[in-house]
Amino acid sequence: FPPVGAIRSTVQGISEAFIIKLSFDGNFILYSTFIGGEQEDRAHAIAVDINGIAYITGVTTSYGFPTTPN
Repeated sequence: FPPVGAIRSTVQGISEAFIIKLSFDGNFILYSTFIGGEQEDRAHAIAVDINGIAYITGVTTSYGFPTTPN
């Protein structure tokens, strides 16, 4: 899993979600990241708005779950 522009480049807790955006043709990774805190985190859905901003829904048991980029 090559992190590109990552919030987190490695797994920090028990489990983490990951996000990846590919180029239109699927040949290039535009960005990819793990996202989570020190415990168990799961992504259930993702939506991207017209500006390309991703919104992720899911569950976390982590107190330190990131809510904005560092």
